[in-house]
Amino acid sequence: MKSIYFAIIFFFVLGCKPKQNAKMPAYKKEDLKSFITTYSYILDHPFNPLLSAEKNSPKINISYDRLSEIFQNQFADNLDSISPSEKIELDKLKDLVTIDKEQYDNMIRAKMTNSKISDSLFDSIKKDYNSNTKFQRKVNKLNTKMNK
Repeated sequence: MKSIYFAIIFFFVLGCKPKQNAKMPAYKKEDLKSFITTYSYILDHPFNPLLSAEKNSPKINISYDRLSEIFQNQFADNLDSISPSEKIELDKLKDLVTIDKEQYDNMIRAKMTNSKISDSLFDSIKKDYNSNTKFQRKVNKLNTKMNK
C-alpha cells in the first residue's frame, strides 16, 4: 500500500515539475544587448499616469485640490459628487494623459529603433526572459559583462 502511495506521489511530483526551462531560446548576442538596453530603460523610466495627470492638471478647469478630492472619491467608489462639467474636464484630462502615454510609447519605439531591435523580437525576448529562469540568468550575465 505504501508503495502505491509512493508511486502516485512520485509521478505527481514528476508531472508537476515546471517546464519553463525545457529549452533555451537562441538569440543573437547583438539582439540580447539591444534588449538589455531597451528593457533597462523601460524599467528605469516607467510611465506614471498620476504624474501625467498632475502635470496636465493646469490645462483643465478644475483646481488641483478639487481634482485630488475627486480622485479620492473615485477610489472610494463615490462618484455622485462629480458635476457634469467636471466629468467633461476629467475626460479632457484623460485625453491628455492618453496623449502622454502615446508619446511615451513612441519614445520607447524610437529607443528600440536606435537599439536596432524590432517590436516583435523585443516582445519575444521579453516573454522568454520573464518565463525562463535559465535564459534570464544568461541575459543577466551578459548584462553584467556589458556594464563592466
